Amino acid sequence: MTEATEIRYTIDGERKVAVFKVVFKSGWGDNQRLEPLKVLAWGKQADVAQQLAVSQEVILNGYLSMNVVERDGFKEKIAQMTALGIFTTATATEEMLEDEPQAA
Repeated sequence: MTEATEIRYTIDGERKVAVFKVVFKSGWGDNQRLEPLKVLAWGKQADVAQQLAVSQEVILNGYLSMNVVERDGFKEKIAQMTALGIFTTATATEEMLEDEPQAA
């Protein structure tokens, strides 16, 4: 996460939504760079996102969408993720170990 999670509610106040940004590595070799990604998390996932700290590594499961934004007369496509699952790296590792078949 690159900044604190922002919590919002739907107009009727019924559903909580968390908005936060992450960065991920893109490209290969000398062309590798960090790319920002806006993430939305609804309901229980918003509660999880609210507990995250800036600079904390997370593993996200969800789907990507592209939004077209007009900026300075140019149209720009910006990716956004809707998170269906948010895991800290420690939690994800523990869950993966629990799912491994046990030796007999």
